[in-house]
Amino acid sequence: FTLPWYARVAEETSRCVKAYYAHDTFRFYGWKRERIVHMEGRLLNACDLALAVASRVAEDLEGLSTCPVRYFPMATCWTPEGAKSLATTTPADIAAIPKPRVGSVGTVCGPATDLELLHRLTSDLPYVQFVLIGPLDPNAKADGKARTILAKPNVHCLGRKEHSELPAYLQQFDVCVNLLRVSEHNNRRSPLRLFDYLTSDRPVVSTPIEEAFRHLPHIAIAEDPERFIAMLMTAISGRMPIDLQARREYMLHQTWSARGNQLMTWLQNPADYGS
Repeated sequence: FTLPWYARVAEETSRCVKAYYAHDTFRFYGWKRERIVHMEGRLLNACDLALAVASRVAEDLEGLSTCPVRYFPMATCWTPEGAKSLATTTPADIAAIPKPRVGSVGTVCGPATDLELLHRLTSDLPYVQFVLIGPLDPNAKADGKARTILAKPNVHCLGRKEHSELPAYLQQFDVCVNLLRVSEHNNRRSPLRLFDYLTSDRPVVSTPIEEAFRHLPHIAIAEDPERFIAMLMTAISGRMPIDLQARREYMLHQTWSARGNQLMTWLQNPADYGS
């Protein structure tokens, strides 16, 4: 079950193993929070297992029921070797952008983005080209800060790309960045972009959202804008060390195939749910 609204269905379903996959934190969707919490509690009581996409989500769920909760974050479609095989050519739109390039993947100038940070980075580093890949947030054009950022000559929005195209773009970045602002909602997210970034051999710099710390020491985490700028300059200059072998070994366990194998192990051994 993937939504709290399935509580009644779960309660009326028997003779099978039931799991709640909390792939997002629905308490922050603008829905009535009390209702969401109530329905999640009912759903958990009807299930044998819960899967939480982030540590904070797991903590939220553990307070509602005795149903065992497992940490089950996002993952990537590729191993580093698989991503490399998809990055053999340089897309024409990014080839036209001069280096150094700092790249971000995800909704452009969306409500989860730290616009103050992006504005600071693009202003203080005018010689760096910031490449933004993803759909433009529908409200961005009405946001003065977003409009200012998008109008800068060193900001390039390349639009939405097929997921299979991303490795070719990531390999053309000098640095991959995660610009999600720190908030209660974002601290409950498991950003897919971080998993995809780590399939490349590029340095990765992130804001200090909680799930970013799960990827240490394979990414750099900047606690404030000054530190973010310093880390970008270090990475662009080639002075940020990357243990690619350790990263490759780490990412072998961060694929959807690996997640599927782990899930099957849990589902086939119900007696171990609480261990």
